[in-house]
Amino acid sequence: MTDDGDEDRETERVSARTYVPAYQRDIWDDHADRLDMSRSEFIRSMVQAGRRGYTGEDIGETPGAGDAGDDRLPAIASDAVLTALEQVDTVRYEELREILVEDMTRALDAALDELQAENAIIHTRDEGYTLVDDSGGGR
Repeated sequence: MTDDGDEDRETERVSARTYVPAYQRDIWDDHADRLDMSRSEFIRSMVQAGRRGYTGEDIGETPGAGDAGDDRLPAIASDAVLTALEQVDTVRYEELREILVEDMTRALDAALDELQAENAIIHTRDEGYTLVDDSGGGR
């Protein structure tokens, strides 16, 4: 059973202030307008999206708490959308999807190259990728 006072504290809205250069506020306002959001909604959502890329250790939580990996893809998608919209005023859904697929493909290729260079994984012709065991071969 929860105390009603605890529930009120969890949903109570409080002010959090920051000071940024006027040009930065103007950029945020422009993005917020494009997303049909208020400045407060935009800043809140961007802070939350930004936090998704950090591990629990970075934000003072117990390592492994929560599933941070599940939250990274929406943050990556948000960044890609905002980057695309900074370059052009309007982008169709299909174009955004293509941009994301290309970005993720490049990231996957880079990750596979890096893991192979570190001898953490190997690629076998018939079976695909596999972890390298301690003896230097595949599992």
